[in-house]
Formats: sequence, structure tokens, C-alpha cells
Amino acid sequence: MSKNLQSFFLPVALVLIAVAVSTVLEGRATERWPFVVARTQKLSQFSDRLADVPMEVGQWQGEDEAMDEKEFKASKCDKAVSRKYRHLGSGDVVHVYLVSAVGRHATIHTPDQCYRGAGFLMEGDMLPFTMKALTDVEMLTAGFRKEDAKGSQRLRIFWGYSDTGTWRGPRYPKPEFGSRAALYKIYLIQDADSLENDLNDSSVVSFAEEFMPAINQVLFTERQGSSDDPSQGEGKTPEPNAETAADLPT
Repeated sequence: MSKNLQSFFLPVALVLIAVAVSTVLEGRATERWPFVVARTQKLSQFSDRLADVPMEVGQWQGEDEAMDEKEFKASKCDKAVSRKYRHLGSGDVVHVYLVSAVGRHATIHTPDQCYRGAGFLMEGDMLPFTMKALTDVEMLTAGFRKEDAKGSQRLRIFWGYSDTGTWRGPRYPKPEFGSRAALYKIYLIQDADSLENDLNDSSVVSFAEEFMPAINQVLFTERQGSSDDPSQGEGKTPEPNAETAADLPT
């Protein structure tokens, strides 16, 4: 091969190699191609920690809710807690849906898309909401309404994401969180007779002020002999197995 041809093909070859390497690395980071992605240790740790989410928080008593297995599998999330918490005094109920996933999958499914697909209409716009007592929790919230032969159903949903203990609810989550190797996503859901009430008076907010610090302790605090070590403990998050009582989409 002449020196002229070598001087032409060598830079081209180097560029092609660089593009191929960067493409594979980007695919691994975002789990774009399953055949080149192994389940990361961080995601395994995040998923195992869901088993430690407390069933009782203050006066709130939890009860596990079943999930739609087909729907959960389609979401490509790894593990989940689906639970309702009832306040022993007031009787107020808040539904919690908390999942672990790679960022790419956690950020695809958002309530403004999923609930519309389940027949709900979003009332008004998505609004950022910072809970006054929690400086590390800023979520999005929106109201949803569904009318069918069974009647009318209204929901108030708060949602956000975290991989550090600081919860954020950006309107467009993928640019911020889509490349994360492991990520939590949480929905706090309440049946709402009216969506016009002051959000600060919502029982979701009073619940979150107790619940979010409690889960941060188990999700983001390193512990000796915890489920972070695969050789320790056998705690597992229950697998999805049936229709959810509230038919709450992921």
C-alpha cells in the first residue's frame, strides 16, 4: 500500500474505531442493547434495598398491593414495592409505587403518559412541588380523572427520582437521569374527591414528610451485613403477581 493510501486510510480507521467504542460504551450506560449489558452491581444493591422499606412509619400502617405482572415486565424495571399506607388515626390512604431500574427504563414511563394510556385525563398541567419540611424532596404533581361505566375516579399523584437521596421531579427526566446505572422512581398516589384543594393540605404531603426520610435511611445508607452484600440475608421484594387493587399503571 502506498504511503498516500496509508495516510488516507489510517485516520479513517481510527475514527471508525473511536465511534464504535463510544457507541458500545453509550449502549452499556443506557442499556440500549441488552446483549452487551450485564446487571450492574449498583442496580442489584438498589433492588435488594427495597426489601427494607418499612411497613410502618409513624401512624401509617402499610399493606402490600399486587401488581400486574405483564405490565411490570413491560416496564423493564427491576424490582418494586407496591403498597398502600393507611393512617391509624384519620383513615387516610396513600398508595406508594417505588421501583428500581436503570435510568433509561425508569424515565420512559411517567404518569402523564402511562395514566393517559389507562384512560385517565390529566387535569391541568404538571406542577413542581417542594415539600416545606423536606429540603431534599422536589417532585412533580398532577391530577388525573377517569370517567367510565363504573363512575368517576380522581387521583392526585406526586412523582420523582433519586440515586443519591435527593429526590427530583424534572418535567423531562431522561436528560437528567436517563444514563444512570441504577435509579429509584417513586409515585405517591391518593384518591382525591377534589383536585382543587391546597396541595400543602394533602395527606400525601403529611405522609411524605415521615415516609421519605424513613426510606432514605434504608435506600441510601450503607449498612454492614445488609442486603448490599449478596452473601448476607435472604430478603427479597415480592414479585409482581396479579392485578393491582387500584389498577395503577407503571
